[in-house]
Amino acid sequence: MISRNPLLVWHDQFKTSVLAQAATFGLVAADTTPITNDNTDIHAKVTSVNPDRVGTIATQAVADKNTSRANANKHARALAARIKAHPAYTVALGSLLGIEGPQDTTDLTTSKPTLAGVDQTGGVVELDFDKSISDGVNIYAKRDGDADFVFLARDTASPYIDNRPLLVATKPELREYKAVYVQSDAEIGLFSDEVVVNCAP
Repeated sequence: MISRNPLLVWHDQFKTSVLAQAATFGLVAADTTPITNDNTDIHAKVTSVNPDRVGTIATQAVADKNTSRANANKHARALAARIKAHPAYTVALGSLLGIEGPQDTTDLTTSKPTLAGVDQTGGVVELDFDKSISDGVNIYAKRDGDADFVFLARDTASPYIDNRPLLVATKPELREYKAVYVQSDAEIGLFSDEVVVNCAP
């Protein structure tokens, strides 16, 4: 089962409220249709990232999800900026749209991600993480035969699916994971606490 993605929850609220308040802000179909299309696309792309996909198919699914997320964020931010500049805008309407909130004072240089891993058997592990205000996380992993942690992937939306096959198909193995925030293509802050997952055949 795919974890409920915070982006989907927020984007569903934004889409529904934008459609309901379109007249208030003088929005037309050309303004709202991209948001509706983004919502459909991001739902499809997040759903496509699942433990049943392996190899290059899974890698492409993650890349497609990240592209869809970036497009959705870009369109939503641009429309939110227009709405906030409209004379009819109020804090109450902003809260309804999900574009009002307290200023985030998170200092990424002293922060670390929260990481959790769940074995899906057969070498597949679902890793859930929070990205806070960062662009995403770099995920590192270590298993039998690795002298130290090795870079596994960069992801911008939880969950990440590690679908590498077991080293020995019939033998359980322990995998260790850790993650660090990424901002403007550079790692920032502290590494997460290490997570150990016992992968069953």
